[in-house]
Amino acid sequence: MQGIFLFNVTLLLLTKLSAAEASLNCPQSSTLKGGEPPKQFEEYCEIFKATSSWEGQSVRVGPYKSWFKNGKKKLWVSQDGDLTEWTAKGTIASQGKFVDYKLQGKWLIMDKKVTATGSFEKGKPLGTWIFSLADHPIRFNVIFEPEKELVTWKAFDGTTLVSEGDYIKRQPIGLWKIYGSDGKIQYEGSVPNAEFASRHGFELNVLSLYPRMTSIWSAPIIRIEGRWPQSKQISFEQ
Repeated sequence: MQGIFLFNVTLLLLTKLSAAEASLNCPQSSTLKGGEPPKQFEEYCEIFKATSSWEGQSVRVGPYKSWFKNGKKKLWVSQDGDLTEWTAKGTIASQGKFVDYKLQGKWLIMDKKVTATGSFEKGKPLGTWIFSLADHPIRFNVIFEPEKELVTWKAFDGTTLVSEGDYIKRQPIGLWKIYGSDGKIQYEGSVPNAEFASRHGFELNVLSLYPRMTSIWSAPIIRIEGRWPQSKQISFEQ
């Protein structure tokens, strides 16, 4: 009898521990809101912040979890700001880290058409980012220098460099080079005009990373637009 009692107590404790591990560990003074599937599909921590002596507002803080309607994980953010986002099929959509609610450090962003890898510094893309397209041989190496508002662009067809140049505030500037399939320079000079671009199958449009406005816990949206050799169109938004 005593053995059965101990077994039941142990089982109860393990059940409680499992439930505690499943729930978010909310920061001090915040309250756990929402819940898990199948009844609810979002779990978060909320704290009330006074804006004056007679009013205030509820603010989300700390870790976060959400699920798709099928019960699969959608977006999880740990207490330390580590983010993992999944597609409805269960594959990774993005991984990275937030520090003080800003994107920081190395990030991986994926969808059906593009894979992007690079780093953020206080919410801004920094250094070299590599963008690869799933259905097109064009690959972009983009160097972000936020202090100068400068973006250096290099486009590759497979391993062959096809164009390179600089942008400031989304406008192409300075010397641009466009290469043929043999690696020889077809054009070198100021930004090619529309006639040249049309004749050689190029349109120079900067790739951009910008935050979604729907949630503080969101990977950036990727936008690429352009027309490249063999008249293959690239135009999509993640």
